[in-house]
Amino acid sequence: MQQTIPGELNVSGGALLGTGTVSIGHNDRVAWSHTVATGVPLDLHQLTLDPADPTVYLVDGVPEPMTRRTVTVPVKDGAPVTRTQWWTRYGPVVTSLGATVPLPWTRTTAYALNDPNATNLRASDTSLGFATARGTDGVLDSLRRTQGLPWVNTVAADSRGHTLFTQSQVLPRITDELAQRCSTPLGRATYPSSGLAVLDGSRGDCAPGSDPDAVQPGIFGPAKMPVLRDAPYAENSK
Repeated sequence: MQQTIPGELNVSGGALLGTGTVSIGHNDRVAWSHTVATGVPLDLHQLTLDPADPTVYLVDGVPEPMTRRTVTVPVKDGAPVTRTQWWTRYGPVVTSLGATVPLPWTRTTAYALNDPNATNLRASDTSLGFATARGTDGVLDSLRRTQGLPWVNTVAADSRGHTLFTQSQVLPRITDELAQRCSTPLGRATYPSSGLAVLDGSRGDCAPGSDPDAVQPGIFGPAKMPVLRDAPYAENSK
């Protein structure tokens, strides 16, 4: 795509279907691209359930009822499909992460998914900041100001010879200290090898913290994101 607003915007590049801004591209001063980042943008909270009701969980010994949400989806040439979701203070209850990670909901235990990107609608603001940037400094400023990228790194170069490589993405604020203090046995088996933290949801002090420079609660702030500027070269590969 190519987008122009005379005197304000002149950018070319490509985007994911359905998005209204350039995801990867260039203007007359700076070009940028993305690669899949290694940060895991979600975590799990292992819930301790009330023995009398598996839809009630305990936090610091106090029972909290889950919130029931019913979702109905219309189906072309068929009957609508209705499903029930159960939500907690951490997020929805899930019973698996793909085919290889079963998370059984029993009479005593369930798992809630914390996904900070569920409320992140800022990716277009980030991309628009890139489109109007006048160099790599502007790209980095957009990343820090909006914190809108959910799962990618950013690489950029500008017409003045400056380069940028950074893993500036939305990540739950789970420090090594928090993971060590609050991981369940399943979490100790998955973190740090896979990067997936499974925290003790029965303890209020085991929720992800917040950084003062973060644009939303529960995520790392921009100052904690790794940044490489003006390196002679950089490689990102698996």
